[in-house]
Amino acid sequence: MNHLVESLSRVTCLGGNFLLNVGPKPDGTICAGEAQRMREIGCWLKTNGDAVYGTEGCPVETGHESVRATRKGRTVYVHLRQWPVANTLALPGIRTLPRRVRLLGSSARLAAKRGTHSPKPGQAPGIELRNLPPAAPDSLVQVIALSFGRSPALTLRRQARFNPPCIRLHARQDTVLGVQQAKSGGYGRKGQGLSVVNLSAKKGSTHEGGADCFTIWNFAEGQHLTWTVECSRAGRYAVYVETGIDPKWAGRSRFTICAAGQTLAGVTQPSPTDDDLKRFRVGAIRLARGKHTIRFRIEELCLSYMFGGHLRGVVLKPC
Repeated sequence: MNHLVESLSRVTCLGGNFLLNVGPKPDGTICAGEAQRMREIGCWLKTNGDAVYGTEGCPVETGHESVRATRKGRTVYVHLRQWPVANTLALPGIRTLPRRVRLLGSSARLAAKRGTHSPKPGQAPGIELRNLPPAAPDSLVQVIALSFGRSPALTLRRQARFNPPCIRLHARQDTVLGVQQAKSGGYGRKGQGLSVVNLSAKKGSTHEGGADCFTIWNFAEGQHLTWTVECSRAGRYAVYVETGIDPKWAGRSRFTICAAGQTLAGVTQPSPTDDDLKRFRVGAIRLARGKHTIRFRIEELCLSYMFGGHLRGVVLKPC
C-alpha cells in the first residue's frame, strides 16, 4: 500500500497522471484485495486530495530526495515520503514565509521561520518548519500545506546536466555506443527516468563480467537515447542493436534509430534468455564527414509498458 501511495505522490509531484490498473473478474466485479487497495488510496486522497487534484508539479529545491512538492495557486504542498527524525524541516528552496502551515489531516499547530541555509549564493535563505509532531499520523506519505499571501519566491531543483562525450567512429572496426555514453530523454513508468543496471555474468551467458544496460521495466513509449558521433571520413555503416530479449516477449516492441535524416525501424529479437546479450542488424546508414547525432527511440512496447529485456546499446560497423 505504501508503494502505491508513494507512486501516486511522486508522479503528481512530477506533473504527471497516475493510472492504477485493476482486472475485473468475468462477472465484472473487482477482486477483494484490489478493491481494498483502492479504498485505502481513496481514504488517503480524502485527507490529502487538495495536494493532488488541480495541482501542478512544483520542482522546488527541498534538500531531500524524499521530499517533493505540488502547487495550486498560492499554496505549496510539501509531500514527505519519510517523516523527519527531528521536529523541524528545512526547505531551502522556499524563500517566502507562509501565512499558514498545516499538516493535512492533523490538528497539530505547525510554524515556520526564516532558515539559515541559502539555496544559491546571494539569495535569501529558505524557511524552516517547526513544531512537527514526534511521529507521523500513519506510515503513508504525509503532506504539509504552506499558504502564502502572495506568489512565493522559489528556487527550483538543479537538474544534473550530463554532457555525453563525442564518440569517434572507427574506420575499420565496430564502434559501440553504450547506454552509459548516451543522453536519455523522457520519463518511464511511475515517473521514473531511465537508469542503468549492471548485469552480472551468469552461467551460459554470452557476455563476460557484466554489462551496463537499460532494463526490461525502465522503458516507456517515446523515451529516447542520443549519442554524438564524429566521422573522420564519409562512409556507410551497418547498424546493430545489442539486446537481451526474453523469447516470449520478442517481436512485440518496436523502435527506431535515426541519423543524418535517415530512419531505421526495428523490432526486438529473441535471445536464449534476457541475460544473454546478442547483436541484431537493423539496417545501414550513410554518414558524411563530421559530427552527427544518433537517436534510439522507443515507438511501441509490448503490454504498453515492457521492453521485454535489456538494451546495452547501438553498434556501428563500417561496411
